Amino acid sequence: LKPAETSIIAYPNPADDKFNISYKNLTSQDATLEVFNMLGTKVASVAIRNTEGVVTIPTDQLKAGVYFYTLRGNGKTSKPGRITVKH
Repeated sequence: LKPAETSIIAYPNPADDKFNISYKNLTSQDATLEVFNMLGTKVASVAIRNTEGVVTIPTDQLKAGVYFYTLRGNGKTSKPGRITVKH
Protein backbone atom coordinates (compact mmCIF):
# COMPACT_ATOMS: atom_id res chain seq x y z
CA LEU A 1 0.00 0.00 0.00
CA LYS A 2 1.28 3.39 -0.99
CA PRO A 3 0.98 6.11 1.69
CA ALA A 4 -1.60 8.80 0.93
CA GLU A 5 -0.15 11.97 -0.51
CA THR A 6 -0.09 15.12 1.56
CA SER A 7 -2.82 17.47 0.41
CA ILE A 8 -2.72 21.25 0.89
CA ILE A 9 -5.51 23.50 -0.41
CA ALA A 10 -6.03 27.24 0.11
CA TYR A 11 -9.50 28.80 -0.12
CA PRO A 12 -11.26 31.06 -0.89
CA ASN A 13 -9.08 32.08 -3.79
CA PRO A 14 -9.05 35.02 -4.31
CA ALA A 15 -9.23 35.88 -0.61
CA ASP A 16 -10.42 39.12 0.96
CA ASP A 17 -10.16 39.42 4.77
CA LYS A 18 -8.72 35.95 5.41
CA PHE A 19 -7.95 32.62 3.77
CA ASN A 20 -7.88 29.07 5.01
CA ILE A 21 -5.29 26.43 4.27
CA SER A 22 -6.57 22.91 4.66
CA TYR A 23 -4.05 20.09 4.97
CA LYS A 24 -4.21 16.33 5.46
CA ASN A 25 -1.99 13.27 5.41
CA LEU A 26 1.02 15.06 6.83
CA THR A 27 3.90 12.73 7.61
CA SER A 28 5.06 14.94 10.48
CA GLN A 29 3.13 16.18 13.50
CA ASP A 30 5.64 18.99 13.86
CA ALA A 31 5.44 21.08 10.69
CA THR A 32 5.39 24.76 9.77
CA LEU A 33 3.08 26.48 7.32
CA GLU A 34 4.79 29.49 5.71
CA VAL A 35 3.37 32.22 3.47
CA PHE A 36 5.62 34.35 1.23
CA ASN A 37 5.04 37.41 -0.92
CA MET A 38 6.18 37.69 -4.56
CA LEU A 39 9.61 38.92 -3.43
CA GLY A 40 10.15 35.80 -1.31
CA THR A 41 9.70 37.60 2.02
CA LYS A 42 8.00 35.47 4.67
CA VAL A 43 4.77 37.22 5.73
CA ALA A 44 3.26 34.49 7.94
CA SER A 45 4.44 31.38 9.75
CA VAL A 46 2.22 28.96 11.69
CA ALA A 47 3.34 25.91 13.68
CA ILE A 48 1.25 22.81 12.95
CA ARG A 49 0.94 20.02 15.48
CA ASN A 50 -1.54 17.67 13.75
CA THR A 51 -1.46 15.49 10.64
CA GLU A 52 -4.61 17.19 9.32
CA GLY A 53 -6.59 20.35 9.94
CA VAL A 54 -7.25 23.90 8.77
CA VAL A 55 -5.20 27.05 9.42
CA THR A 56 -6.81 30.49 8.99
CA ILE A 57 -4.54 33.35 7.91
CA PRO A 58 -5.92 36.90 8.32
CA THR A 59 -5.01 39.19 5.43
CA ASP A 60 -5.49 42.58 7.12
CA GLN A 61 -1.69 43.03 7.25
CA LEU A 62 -1.17 41.81 3.66
CA LYS A 63 -1.30 43.97 0.55
CA ALA A 64 -3.43 42.88 -2.38
CA GLY A 65 -1.42 40.55 -4.61
CA VAL A 66 -0.22 37.00 -5.12
CA TYR A 67 1.27 34.97 -2.27
CA PHE A 68 2.84 31.52 -2.09
CA TYR A 69 2.49 28.99 0.73
CA THR A 70 4.50 25.90 1.63
CA LEU A 71 4.43 23.30 4.36
CA ARG A 72 7.75 22.30 5.92
CA GLY A 73 8.26 19.22 8.04
CA ASN A 74 10.69 16.29 8.38
CA GLY A 75 13.31 18.35 6.55
CA LYS A 76 11.10 18.52 3.44
CA THR A 77 9.18 21.40 1.88
CA SER A 78 5.97 20.94 -0.08
CA LYS A 79 5.54 22.24 -3.59
CA PRO A 80 4.42 25.89 -3.26
CA GLY A 81 0.75 26.72 -3.64
CA ARG A 82 -0.56 30.10 -4.74
CA ILE A 83 -3.23 32.35 -3.26
CA THR A 84 -4.41 35.77 -4.44
CA VAL A 85 -5.42 38.45 -1.94
CA LYS A 86 -7.89 41.12 -3.10
CA HIS A 87 -9.16 43.82 -0.75
